[in-house]
Amino acid sequence: MDEDDVNSNPPETHGIIKTPKLLKLVIWNQTGITQYKSSYASESGYVQPFLLDYWEVLTRDFIDNIRHLDLSGCSKFESFLFLSKAKDTLCFLSLYNVNLKSLSDSALEVLRGLKKLRHLDISQSSESNGNAVFKSPNEFLISLVRSFPDLKSLDISGTNLAGTGSFTDTENKLSSSNSCASEKQCDIPGLSCRVTNPLEFLGLYNTHHDAAHRHHIPAKIISGDANQIQIRYACQVSVPNSH
Repeated sequence: MDEDDVNSNPPETHGIIKTPKLLKLVIWNQTGITQYKSSYASESGYVQPFLLDYWEVLTRDFIDNIRHLDLSGCSKFESFLFLSKAKDTLCFLSLYNVNLKSLSDSALEVLRGLKKLRHLDISQSSESNGNAVFKSPNEFLISLVRSFPDLKSLDISGTNLAGTGSFTDTENKLSSSNSCASEKQCDIPGLSCRVTNPLEFLGLYNTHHDAAHRHHIPAKIISGDANQIQIRYACQVSVPNSH
């Protein structure tokens, strides 16, 4: 076996789904696979095994063209590096019941780099899985929302990302930077930068500290449990998320 065989890079191959014009992909509850095993034969005939990120191989042929991606319930991600190739096209991303808390800082930076996003779902169905409670919810939401200038729809149902409704000194500094300052009131600290540009939709059903019951919420349509209208919208959203 030659040393070059061991150190050489594996050849570029097609992805698992060979559909380069695919615009929409929905995969629910994929929890067991993180790596893709493959191999190739070197020029000297040695069969070299190697491991690749499963999601990168799965989406390789179409990721730079994808518009709609639903990964609800998928809990195993080595990274979000595969999403970086979708930064100029991806408009809809559902990460319902995905554990964002387990992602590295570099993975979250990839997520924040999806500047074309118009819809983002990071809601959770239950606190029992430990994914719903963020350590610094206001700071996390501020840093996320200010990354998406075209965002119209956001669902944070089931989480503590709406905060308690009160600001801390740190959050006031964050919200006053990067065009997030506003003289108008906002009862969700992480959305203070959207007061003058309210969201078309905001999912607040079963959020902590009764966020849906607050008065100053920067969204035109709200799903929650504060009144019948909010509950109706919550039911409409929960049907596709019932998987």
